[in-house]
Amino acid sequence: MFRFLRPYAGRLILSLVCMMFFSLLSGATLGMISPFARALFQPEISLDASVGETHAAPPSDFAPLAAVQGMANRAKGWALRLVSGATPYETLQRVCVAALALFLIKALFWYAQAYLFATVEQGLIRDLRHALYGHIQGLSLSFFHSVRTGDLVSRITNDVTLVRTMIRGIMRDLLQKAFELAVYLIIVFWASWQLALVSLGIFPPIMFIVARIGKRLRRQSVRAQERMADISSTAQERIAGIRLVKASHTEDQEVSRFSMLTGSYYRAMVKMIRLSQLSGPLAEFLGAVGAISVLIFGGKLVLADDALSADRFLVFLAALLSTMSPVKAISKVHNEVQEGLAGADRVAQILRERPMVTERPDARDVRDIHQGIRFNDVHFHYSNGRGPALRGVSFTIPVGQVTAVVGPSGAGKSTIADLLVRFYDPTQGAVLLDDVSLPGITLSSLRAMTGIVSQETILFHDSIEANIAYGCSAAGRERIIEAARAANIHDFIASLPDGYATTVGERGVQLSGGQRQRIAIARAILRDPRLLVFDEATSSLDTESERLVQEAMSRLMAHRTCFVIAHRLSSVQNAHQIIVLNDGQIVEQGSHATLLGQRGLYWRLYQWQLSGEGAAAVDTPGTALEEEKDAPSIADRRVIRREGEPADGRIDTTP
Repeated sequence: MFRFLRPYAGRLILSLVCMMFFSLLSGATLGMISPFARALFQPEISLDASVGETHAAPPSDFAPLAAVQGMANRAKGWALRLVSGATPYETLQRVCVAALALFLIKALFWYAQAYLFATVEQGLIRDLRHALYGHIQGLSLSFFHSVRTGDLVSRITNDVTLVRTMIRGIMRDLLQKAFELAVYLIIVFWASWQLALVSLGIFPPIMFIVARIGKRLRRQSVRAQERMADISSTAQERIAGIRLVKASHTEDQEVSRFSMLTGSYYRAMVKMIRLSQLSGPLAEFLGAVGAISVLIFGGKLVLADDALSADRFLVFLAALLSTMSPVKAISKVHNEVQEGLAGADRVAQILRERPMVTERPDARDVRDIHQGIRFNDVHFHYSNGRGPALRGVSFTIPVGQVTAVVGPSGAGKSTIADLLVRFYDPTQGAVLLDDVSLPGITLSSLRAMTGIVSQETILFHDSIEANIAYGCSAAGRERIIEAARAANIHDFIASLPDGYATTVGERGVQLSGGQRQRIAIARAILRDPRLLVFDEATSSLDTESERLVQEAMSRLMAHRTCFVIAHRLSSVQNAHQIIVLNDGQIVEQGSHATLLGQRGLYWRLYQWQLSGEGAAAVDTPGTALEEEKDAPSIADRRVIRREGEPADGRIDTTP
């Protein structure tokens, strides 16, 4: 995560410098206790005498501290000379003015470091979210099949927020409190190193307790973030599928399910908060035990023949008590860091993902198709452990012609389309464009020359104009209107109160299926692609919508290389070639008339459509399991006789 801090190194260093000066001034304000106490309680002793004391023998025989104490004494001497007055009252006034000046300068340094660090913190989080979202956009399609959308959203929002808390805790709170603690400890040792050693005995148990709690807190934070991801995913899925929920009358069931998830998150968060709030009070209590012990031992030194002066003991006590705040804050920061590390781990898991579909270093741009696209002995397996989706598929899509693919459900039709636009790469074999393997072509140029119109139309919660121009943001209004006219959707758009500025709603919910499909076709027309891929573009439309969409498709397909996955065989009768797939293999290939003459699978699919029972679904199942799930019952099927079979009333169960 810290590599994102590099662009902000200058501001970060300046912020740390301001932190250091703030901490030094915090110590200086404690040092004002000594002259204030003498001016108020011992006016008969002049501060000039105190100045002389600072240049006496080293305040202790503890050699490692002699140099530090000497520097502190000299600084004290300069400060005392600055605030010394002709009378005790004048001295008191000068001490108060000096104290106010210190507090003002201290506040300025605090503001400066807070502002500088805010720019670092917010800039880092902005860059991290941008990098995470950009990385997700660059991952292959297969990645999104194994993760939930809500989980990804949770990582971009909640987990990055935890990272921000961790960065703030480490770079601001931890370092600042460490600076303050160091200054206070220097003052403590300057005042009395014997008492300092006694007081330091309490720190090891505090650190041990904080470390143990922190480990448990990190594990619990991971559980809490996982529960939040479950909540985000479930809410997004159920709200997106609210039509099904309403139709199934499962509102209460969904509320109960969501209640279970929020209850699990509640328990995880309560346990995490319980752990995080435990270390602070324990550290404070142990610190109070140490402070009372020091107070008893120090009071004995003050009362025993002036072994320790009263004003120095007050400074020591104030500095020691001041260490409690940074110690408590550091223990809290430790907990925040553990929570942040849990979020950082989840963010890093995404950043470590690498796209499965990549370009070769020598990949080149393409602008058009000159010869055609060829599938050469293509095999493909999905990563979910299912059987092969394609087995030894070889065919050619000639340039400027329409190639259609038909076949039962699960035959591999959509897989071919995905390989064609490089959503995936073949497990074995190659897909070549003008005899160049697709990995040798840049993804940007391949996608730029490709237009896709799928069965599930993707529209964003934006205006109709923005949805048509998606991917062609430089297109002007005239080109957009021209594309809409060609897609048979302009008249409908013009009839709307807001016209092209009308918002379509999430996933185009305010439009009908045919209207959404025609907007998608207008988007493809605007791109002016060389290669067109239609993935069952009319499968779920009514007759009138299908007619309008077919007209728009015909305009779009003119003089272009087209690949069509057919749902209704009537839509591909005029294709230059039709490829029939079954169980991942090509079983037939030819024109509509040729395939009908072969009386094979295509002929049976065509007869099934003409029978009326399959008019709504030509994608006849190819396996026993799919037949049971998708096909009409045997009792409802009409008799389909093969050539030469007797019309004896028997029911042919062959699809």
